[in-house]
Amino acid sequence: MIKHIFLVAFTAVSAFSANAQICTPDTSLKVSGFLPAQLPEAEQDSFYNESISVLTFRDTFQQIGQLKLPVRVDSIKVTNIKGLPPGLTYKCQHPRCIYLWDTVRCVSIYGTPTQYGLFPIKIYVRAFAKLNGSASIQQNDSISRFVMVVNGPSASTKTVTNTITISPNPVQDYLQISVRTPTAGEWKITDMAGREMPFRFADASHNKLDVSQLRAGMYVLSNGQIKQHFIKQN
Repeated sequence: MIKHIFLVAFTAVSAFSANAQICTPDTSLKVSGFLPAQLPEAEQDSFYNESISVLTFRDTFQQIGQLKLPVRVDSIKVTNIKGLPPGLTYKCQHPRCIYLWDTVRCVSIYGTPTQYGLFPIKIYVRAFAKLNGSASIQQNDSISRFVMVVNGPSASTKTVTNTITISPNPVQDYLQISVRTPTAGEWKITDMAGREMPFRFADASHNKLDVSQLRAGMYVLSNGQIKQHFIKQN
């Protein structure tokens, strides 16, 4: 199985027009990776339009027994995006949803969400590559790193997230916190029923949390009025 063959770079950028469906790629994206870890939050019954810019990587490998054979990726194709909140859909910049290793392209996620909550998004892709420089291969896989938050109509359900970034999301063991504005409160993790969950800091700066003991599910990291949702995976 090809390792890491579906690593692609994503960076969420705001659309210039509230009604635009064809996105504009962010050409400042130069290397593969994920930027940022999560999409901006949406509001129930309010129009949403964000884009994800995509840049694939070029080379990987396939392990066959004791042999590690080089694989050169020609392109990937997004075949479907599932898990979007009701009322939202997607549209690729490229008519066949093809993404290349040397060209930044994008996909729009847009519409008016009719339901609030947390929505894990799964992006299904197919990679087209050449094994050992000659044999053409295809491989299907999916990307499950994005979670979309739709705030409810009541102001009490909304979160303040513009001063905090967490990664990775979903997370398995360690959650990294990046805070723009200093916080004086206490960090807390609660489940979706509001119950406080145990955790520990993994470094002296208190910017890395060990959440490895949490059960798989959705949680809220908070410090006063600052809140951010995340998904714990096993």
